[in-house]
Amino acid sequence: MNNKVMHFNHMILDMLRGETLNYEGLEALLSLYLIGYVRQLGQVVNVDEFNRTTDFKELEKKLLDIFEDITIKYPILEVPLEELTRDRLLEKLNKEVLENLVKTIIDVPFSKYDWKDAVEDLIHKVSETSRYIDIAQTPESLNKLGIEILDPVGGSFYDGVAGTNGTAIYASKYSRLKGEELDIYVQELSPKLINIGIIRAFISGIDNINVYIGDTLLKPGFKDGNSLKAFDAIMMDFPFAQSWKYDDNDLIYDKYSRYVYGKPTKSSTEWLYISHIIKSLSEQGKGLAMVTSSSLFNTATQNIRENIIKEDVIEAIIELPSGLFSYTNIAVNIMVINKNKKIKNKILFINAKEMATSVSRTKKDLSDESITTLVEIYREMKEIDEISKLIDVKELESSLLIPSKYVSKSEVLTEDFGLVKIKQREMKQLKNIKKFSEIASFYRGINTSTCTLNEENGECRIINLSDVQEGELIIDSIARYDLKNNSKINAYEVQEGDLIISAKGAAIKICIIPKLEVPLLISQNFIGIRPNKGYSPSYLKEYLESPLGIYLIESKQLGSTITMLNIKDLKDIEIVTLPVEIQDEIMMNYIREATEIKEKMETLENQARELKIELYKQMKIEKTLEMMEE
Repeated sequence: MNNKVMHFNHMILDMLRGETLNYEGLEALLSLYLIGYVRQLGQVVNVDEFNRTTDFKELEKKLLDIFEDITIKYPILEVPLEELTRDRLLEKLNKEVLENLVKTIIDVPFSKYDWKDAVEDLIHKVSETSRYIDIAQTPESLNKLGIEILDPVGGSFYDGVAGTNGTAIYASKYSRLKGEELDIYVQELSPKLINIGIIRAFISGIDNINVYIGDTLLKPGFKDGNSLKAFDAIMMDFPFAQSWKYDDNDLIYDKYSRYVYGKPTKSSTEWLYISHIIKSLSEQGKGLAMVTSSSLFNTATQNIRENIIKEDVIEAIIELPSGLFSYTNIAVNIMVINKNKKIKNKILFINAKEMATSVSRTKKDLSDESITTLVEIYREMKEIDEISKLIDVKELESSLLIPSKYVSKSEVLTEDFGLVKIKQREMKQLKNIKKFSEIASFYRGINTSTCTLNEENGECRIINLSDVQEGELIIDSIARYDLKNNSKINAYEVQEGDLIISAKGAAIKICIIPKLEVPLLISQNFIGIRPNKGYSPSYLKEYLESPLGIYLIESKQLGSTITMLNIKDLKDIEIVTLPVEIQDEIMMNYIREATEIKEKMETLENQARELKIELYKQMKIEKTLEMMEE
């Protein structure tokens, strides 16, 4: 982006300071940029005439006359400019501001390429700072990664949630660089975003764009007879975790049979869009969807995942770093859907969570080098340790499709030893291995939302995450609650010798329940573990807190914004087992020696403290100090 364009946009935005630049204001501003652009295409705009205009109504009339002339010469702009005229959007801007904008825009000596850059820079600036989610854009790096994976050269390209056409424009440019023209089809629910997108595409030199306004899930706009039009390439960045309020019959009796894989929960439309993509692809077509991590592993969508996996159209899934989007920290995955897969009955999982480059404190991006690496891995179906792996669909666990479930780093960050490398080969050679489920029973915690906090007279005490500190249970801090329904209270009650492990949050908390004076329950933030006879709680705790144990637990955690650990996955963790007498002996020796070391360290710390005080006496400053007791 050249400096004069960036400086110009800064100047324009400064002139608009105090104005609300939502998508309507952006549409009005881009229409003014359009006037500057068409001047470079030979459209006559009398600058002097505008400069002499002082009456706002006269100024507005001249603008509308120019818009009419533009639509005659360039019919693709008829709809957005007619909408602009009908809604009188120009009146939404302060009159004085509008006059200054018009005179500045038509007078700037920009080429048509400068105007193209100015439009892209303006949309980027507004989307980065806007409070309006509708203006949010797919990051340029994700457009680049997605389009290079799709490789749309000639043929047709479709985006059913097009927004302002950023992805479609990138696809068109990509195809033109390869020497082929791409037929562009876009659908968008918001007429205002469609209008912005048409102007944006036109200034980018794209006039072969087919547009439809409407809800893609209910009324897909592009059809071939009684069937959906089939596209060669599709890329869609649909709204994350958007709920749907359609009548169930709209899905069950969809005339295009798009939703035959199952009905998702009302809380998310993501699998509806994925189903639409699958049904909208040609026999050789390839599609790409941006999907949140939760949609790839939550139990509510397991049935849909199973049915689509059976279709064998999911070719690859790339787990991306969090922080790539300006408006959310949600981690996103790229799902590649291919009707003509290179390798049948297998899915390539790529873990790119660590490939981000920091742009600011909260914003991350993918570098060109990372994009090149990911595209190469996908195109060649490469398996790279700790980055990518081909998994047979028969080996998928509960139809989980999150890459970090199958591809993870063999390093773990520990409090005692820092970064530790786990030797995978040696780990596989361990003996006396048993699944956790073979040596213990497990129970869930109570949902505290069904309880009422009553600190003084609550009928029960419930352990929360804050009650476990440095591996110890702080009993005095445990809150009291009244239960609304206590019919299953015993199911949540801990016993002496039980282990509890945190089920929510990145920090892993584990403690052993000591001898209790009063009954205690655990909250839903913990999983309770009751070792079978012959298994030492102390041994199991130290095993789970070892670098290997932390690695095994982290490999089972799901989620990015909030990590979760479920009982089913915890049961699958492998434990190195020893005879009970050996467990007791090594733990007794360890605890004895660890206690001695702790006492010696406390003694040394006290000696160091006294040495400091003696130093202050020699420095003649000790009388100025009063050591406050902790």
